[in-house]
Amino acid sequence: MNVLLLCPSLLKADIRHYQDYCEIREKYGIDVYLFFVDEVEKKVYGGLLRYLEIVSQVANNGSLIEYPFRHKGKIYFPLHLMRDFVGLSDEEVEKLKGLSTRSDKYEKAYSGLTP
Repeated sequence: MNVLLLCPSLLKADIRHYQDYCEIREKYGIDVYLFFVDEVEKKVYGGLLRYLEIVSQVANNGSLIEYPFRHKGKIYFPLHLMRDFVGLSDEEVEKLKGLSTRSDKYEKAYSGLTP
C-alpha cells in the first residue's frame, strides 16, 4: 500500500488543503495519512484521511458536534478516530511554541471548539 504522510496543524486543516489531500488520494490511488503535532497535549497523533472523514458526533457542553466539522475555512477531525504516535518533551514543546504563528485570539477561539 502506498501512503502519503502529511502534517497539518493542530486537529484541523484548511479546507483548501483538505481538498488537495482528497485529490491526491483520488488521482494517485494512495491513502493519505494526516499527523497532527499538538504542543498543548504534548504529543503527535493522526490517522488515515479516509477514517478521519467518517461522520461522527461528539458531545460538547450538552450538545453534539458533527465531525468532520467545518468552520471559517478550516476542517476539524475528531480525536476519537486518531491514534497517538509519540509524546513530546517539554523542550520540544517550547521549540514548537517558538515556531507557532498562533495568536492569543486564535487560542481563545480554538478552545471554544474543542469537546
